[in-house]
Amino acid sequence: AIKYREAAPFDPTRSFGEAMLTPSRIYSKALVALAKSGKMKAAAPITSGGLKRSLSNAVPQHLKASLKAERWELPAVFRWIAWKFEIEVSEMLATFNCGVGMAIVVAREDVDEVLATLKSFEEEPIVA
Repeated sequence: AIKYREAAPFDPTRSFGEAMLTPSRIYSKALVALAKSGKMKAAAPITSGGLKRSLSNAVPQHLKASLKAERWELPAVFRWIAWKFEIEVSEMLATFNCGVGMAIVVAREDVDEVLATLKSFEEEPIVA
């Protein structure tokens, strides 16, 4: 068993407790700015239901979201969970956010402007 104060097996610079209790990011300021600009078509917080199900809720039924997982690095904690508990990739995507806290749907022609807005709020957006 891992103890709260022990070094996290996936990040020896922090205790297991500290790593597991890291607060969620709050995206409200960036999302309000995007909503006011009219550039955001939809947004999906990636919470219960994992990345796969949460994203499908933000996309109209006649469309399909397609993500390229190689566009972002799976955080160490998720790599460790998958390894330690032998969880398949499909189950990881259906259960966890896999390092993506919010998905935003925008028109292709607005991508550059939306990325600039997100970066101005010190977010680290990826296009996947």
